[in-house]
Amino acid sequence: IALWEIIHDSDTGFDLTSGGFRMSENAAVQAQAQTYLDGLGAGTEGQYKFTFLESERHQDVVTATPVPLPATGLLFAFGLAGMAAMGRRKRG
Repeated sequence: IALWEIIHDSDTGFDLTSGGFRMSENAAVQAQAQTYLDGLGAGTEGQYKFTFLESERHQDVVTATPVPLPATGLLFAFGLAGMAAMGRRKRG
């Protein structure tokens, strides 16, 4: 529901109560979707990579993949360097 609002009905802002969106009387679902939309302004850019797969015959799919932080790679590199230093120390 939140994705439909973002893609098709964002001219009026990210609000499920305005614009062309209409849904059945499931207040809990609409409230959760509105919570997702309200949280968009507080998020940090670049944490997820979104892929939109569109099909003419089947339902479209949106995937969100976490983008690894650069610090993870640095931590791994420092760990390898530390292990190499310990290996040299044992040989010496």
